[in-house]
Amino acid sequence: MTRSNTAALPAHEWSEPPQAGALLYDAVKDKVGEFRSMTQHDDRYWLRPVGGGHEWSARLESLHPAERYEELRARVQAANRQSRWGL
Repeated sequence: MTRSNTAALPAHEWSEPPQAGALLYDAVKDKVGEFRSMTQHDDRYWLRPVGGGHEWSARLESLHPAERYEELRARVQAANRQSRWGL
């Protein structure tokens, strides 16, 4: 299941900032990443793909805790990358 119209999604209401290691869904990139850190000067959140890869940054407004199906999709994609390319 892919979210086709992310602009219509309301921003997640964060009661507290995500913890390092939390799996977050980035609605702009349409992918799940593991939260690594936040830059204080511009409030960018740095995520790393499940299974490893290049980090990317996102704004908190575009993130929400990954739902189970999003997490599973990301883990299957990582397993496929590993078996296909050894990455």
